[in-house]
Amino acid sequence: NEKNDEVSPYNDDSEKTAWIEFVEKVASSQADTSINIDKNIDADPAKDKQIILIKNGQNIALKGNGSLKGFGFNSIKIEKGGSLTIDGPSISNAQIIVEGKLNIKSGKISDTKLEGPTILVNGGDFTMSGGEFSGNEAVDSQTPKPDNLRKTENYYNYAPITLYGGTLNISGGKISNNKGFLRGGAIGAWGTEESKVNVKISGGEITENAASHNKVNAWGGAIFIENAEFEMT
Repeated sequence: NEKNDEVSPYNDDSEKTAWIEFVEKVASSQADTSINIDKNIDADPAKDKQIILIKNGQNIALKGNGSLKGFGFNSIKIEKGGSLTIDGPSISNAQIIVEGKLNIKSGKISDTKLEGPTILVNGGDFTMSGGEFSGNEAVDSQTPKPDNLRKTENYYNYAPITLYGGTLNISGGKISNNKGFLRGGAIGAWGTEESKVNVKISGGEITENAASHNKVNAWGGAIFIENAEFEMT
């Protein structure tokens, strides 16, 4: 399990940033908790490296009209057995690792440009019934993060939304203006022969996404799938 037990750079509570206070609030939350975000909470890149960790057994719902701006890689992680619902706030500059459950009902995930995916579903479940995923970019790299990303020949396999195991179910919301570098402008799903991933799209809008590379042909302007069970209705 991932822990947030590194030494704090703050001498007392009065010096803590809003990001650290929020991390601690989530960590101390009970099994079923709704947290209202009514202001803009921006991570300080120089100090704030503690991740927002949704632990096994926690079901956290984020509500309100405020925002979270992370520190890029591994800003939010949902452990297996944990659940995070986004129902109002906006999240930017934040990589989200999903081993449990991520639900987007309203709000936005946007403006995250990384050498890696914005959302990595690794054995978990990602459900989107509303809200928006827009303006995110997966940049080509030979040292992407997290470290366990898969590779085919000379290039790593990731898109803004990346599925390695588990399920992706989209029934509403908008996925637009995202960029991938090779396979999948918005969504890339890679299963294996032994364990296929499941992608189901029954609603919502997927538009204005693109995949492009300056050396080779890119595939899947919006969606790229490999070893996946895919259903669109």
